[in-house]
Amino acid sequence: MEVQQCNIISYTTPLFPDCNLFLVISHSCDIARDKCSEPYIEVLPCHKINKIDGINTLGKTARRLHFFINRNELKEYYCINAFEKLFIKKEDIEPNYKIVDIEDTDLSIYVLQNWLSFRYRREALPDEINQKLKKIKFKKKLNSVKNEIHSIHFKLMRSKILFQFYSL
Repeated sequence: MEVQQCNIISYTTPLFPDCNLFLVISHSCDIARDKCSEPYIEVLPCHKINKIDGINTLGKTARRLHFFINRNELKEYYCINAFEKLFIKKEDIEPNYKIVDIEDTDLSIYVLQNWLSFRYRREALPDEINQKLKKIKFKKKLNSVKNEIHSIHFKLMRSKILFQFYSL
């Protein structure tokens, strides 16, 4: 099988009738393995969008990734969603796919791999705490001292969040 990680393939499935492009996210060495040890290829449907939202580029968010591709001298914008991961049997995909010829893109293997792993490496704070941190402008306060600290201690209370920066 000649497809590799980060290839965009033309493929159709009834699960996503409006999508005919899929991003291959399986690692290339897993794709090359025989069907007995690695029977599936992981893909994400590429949803065409009108424009890119910068917060969703280069792996900045764990749930969604925006990117562009140039093909046939046209720039097209796409969105992939982490929760839409599909596992397609190799024997089902082999006779029915075509690798899309791309002239240029801002999606690299490095960005893709970091985005995929970021979903499992990020901190897990409940939305309520994230909203409280935003309300007290925590990120701005952190950025002003980030080079000087080695830990942050939080005390979570019903009505507010108390925090203390500790330096070396």
